[in-house]
Amino acid sequence: MFNKLRRKMLWFYMLTISSVMLAAFVTIYVITNIYIQNDIDQRIYHVSRSWNSWAQTMYRDEESPEERETRQNLFLDIGNPFVLTLTPRWQEGDDRVVDDQGKVACDVKIKFYYDDNDNDVEYEDYEYREAAAQAWIQEKGTVTLGERKWKFGLYPGEQRSIVKLWGPSPDPDSEEYWYYNVVFVDITDSNTILVRLFATFIIVGALMLIILFVICSIFARRSIRPLEESWNKQKQFVTDASHELKTPIAIVTSNLDAIEASGDETVESQQEWFGYIRAELKRLSTLISDLLYLAKSGDIMQQENRLPFDFGATVETAVTSMEAMIYEKGISLDTRVEEGVFVAGDEAKLKQAVLVLLDNAAKYTPEKGKIMIILTEDKGEAVFQVQNTGDGISREDLPKIFDRFYRPDSSRSHETGGYGLGLSIAKAIVERAGGAISAQSDAKVTMFRIGLKLYK
Repeated sequence: MFNKLRRKMLWFYMLTISSVMLAAFVTIYVITNIYIQNDIDQRIYHVSRSWNSWAQTMYRDEESPEERETRQNLFLDIGNPFVLTLTPRWQEGDDRVVDDQGKVACDVKIKFYYDDNDNDVEYEDYEYREAAAQAWIQEKGTVTLGERKWKFGLYPGEQRSIVKLWGPSPDPDSEEYWYYNVVFVDITDSNTILVRLFATFIIVGALMLIILFVICSIFARRSIRPLEESWNKQKQFVTDASHELKTPIAIVTSNLDAIEASGDETVESQQEWFGYIRAELKRLSTLISDLLYLAKSGDIMQQENRLPFDFGATVETAVTSMEAMIYEKGISLDTRVEEGVFVAGDEAKLKQAVLVLLDNAAKYTPEKGKIMIILTEDKGEAVFQVQNTGDGISREDLPKIFDRFYRPDSSRSHETGGYGLGLSIAKAIVERAGGAISAQSDAKVTMFRIGLKLYK
């Protein structure tokens, strides 16, 4: 069940994070692509606008050295573009030739590029014609020439910018010559940048998914662990409670069977069996009360009477009630209790917690052992300690010592009395009073500590 839940959480985390990553990568890629395309379009448009003013001076050898240097620098900055000037194809008269798409057919009249040895963009005439034909039809788009990718834009030229350079115009009295400029800008490097960016996203995304898979697996495992532990504790609690409830019921049943088997005897003669039944019913009642308290201890809505009282006096009373049993076992008792240590809480319950620790120490302290009881004030806390000699609690058992029904020897016998609920109840009482309880142990001494906030 928990493995299935863990897998579902893992896939949920992975899908959520992957969706966010994908959205981020796509957004970055699209924004980068839009920026690059807009930059290329701006370069194409700038060359087209500049070309109209350069055309006359360039082809009449009227271009000054400064103008030539400016034009060359612009072409180099823009990425070594080239320009094709297209003129409509005329028939006799004023009619222009129309192609299959209904557009006016044209001729390539000028090929211009910035020619230097490092950036030679010269192609064959048929390649220029094919590029011009495509530009004439599409007006904007891309074309491949050689091994380079070019983006082009078709723009109308300004009237009177080129005058009778290629023969008579359709109107002999007119000095206007209708033409178009097609500007080509090399976008090979820009496309390479986008391809590399895409490849980088793929590689980085794959690596991040692997890392995220590991992290999400750990996170899902840790998220499920408290639920799994709680579920297992609940199952163990039900199993242990059933076992503990079964034992006194079985004893009561056995004693009833014994009474029924001796039906001719009087009630007076069978008091022994009734005594056993009464004792087990009392133990059963105590067990049920303890289970109910532990069940209610997790209810934050269940309020407790938290009134101030003298904790020192309460400890003295609890110790006095246990002295006879402790001395009867040959155990020495050392008591160091300060007076006037006030705390707030349920006095009866906190006294029960003290008795649990005293009873626990008395059970596990050997003959001629020693129990030390200390109550002091320390840094705004009332600190109550119970120390006893004897076999300590192992490191493996120490973290589980406050678990319900837990016993270090894992037994369910009643040799020491109780059901393994005492320390659990003591912990619940102390925590409901706003305090903390802990245990320390080595091979010879075990110490339980209760810390409660002082009432002032």
